[in-house]
Amino acid sequence: MVTFFPELDFIKNTMRPKPTAGEWELLMFLNDHLNKIDGNFEVYFQGNINGSFPDIVIMRKNHGVLIIEVKDWNLDLYSIKNDNYWICHHPHGGGNYQEVKSPIKQAKHYKDLFYNTYSRILASRKLQNPSAYALINTSLFFYGSSEDKISQFFGAEDSLDYVNLFTLDRLKRDGFSKIPSLKFLFGKYPSKFFTDDIYYEINRTLKPSEYSLMKKFYKDRKFSKEQSKYIESTPNKKQKIRGVAGSGKTTVMAYRVVEAFKRTGQPVLILTFNITLCNYIKDCISAFIGDIPQKTATLKNFFIISHIHKFIYDYRAKHNLLKINDSPDQNDKGNIFDLRLSETPIKYSSIFVDEIQDYYVDADNVDKKIQKI
Repeated sequence: MVTFFPELDFIKNTMRPKPTAGEWELLMFLNDHLNKIDGNFEVYFQGNINGSFPDIVIMRKNHGVLIIEVKDWNLDLYSIKNDNYWICHHPHGGGNYQEVKSPIKQAKHYKDLFYNTYSRILASRKLQNPSAYALINTSLFFYGSSEDKISQFFGAEDSLDYVNLFTLDRLKRDGFSKIPSLKFLFGKYPSKFFTDDIYYEINRTLKPSEYSLMKKFYKDRKFSKEQSKYIESTPNKKQKIRGVAGSGKTTVMAYRVVEAFKRTGQPVLILTFNITLCNYIKDCISAFIGDIPQKTATLKNFFIISHIHKFIYDYRAKHNLLKINDSPDQNDKGNIFDLRLSETPIKYSSIFVDEIQDYYVDADNVDKKIQKI
């Protein structure tokens, strides 16, 4: 059987942005295909890994993990420049083009996040045995392209730099689980390397927080009179809050983040200058989401908490955004054009910045102070 995070109904009717045609097609296929296989599978759609959003992650306990990036691209418009970048040619010609990050590199980037950043155990196992790097595999699903088109574009190989390539043809003839490099995930026999401690660590990273565990904390939290002045979310307002260490600035911000989500129902972005604060802020926010309806169990997808440099890097990579000096010709701005491709950039209803003194900020409001508790 297969369990989806979030549930398919939520993905279809509530998530913003909505899944692309290719993403939904693959989700429907997985729902049908994995329920026919003896074993328990978990499928995470747009799982939030501190601001990084792999399209689809499939995990099977005692077997391994598969990360799938979905591209609804017309490959007739693309060519490969090098290992890091592809060229997307303007659909109306004229010689205009845009550099986009290689989807091969994008898929591998998500894999490396687990080994290099979010799984202490995987990092250790990889050092002990390089074969542990194969516990997480990656694939690209080119929706709308045929296998013949893939062969013309990439050559005869069904993988590139260890990233598996497949199209709708593979799904229609039910050959997905027969791809040689994916047998680890769908085979009868478990992996002795994908141990329970690795599974639970990845599960905690990907799985939305449990509603019931947070409700108690939400009810028990008390704010001082001074703090209570700043916990409400107000639209169209910029405000900078100052306070000495220990005055509760981060706690107030966490409560206000949740209030902003309750007010707008839209994703909220939280940036910090110190990467070690990300998990602490996440825990603070988790303490205050208890009265949000349980149906919105995918709260991780609504609260984006990230170190600012990583967020900018990941956002540009995800949405193929270029700076001016990334242009193929810096003197010809006409070569930069707006191609959304299959990605719809997320717009944030509210943005919060922790340790704001480390940034340049043009605030409209007079600085506010919280006295030490």
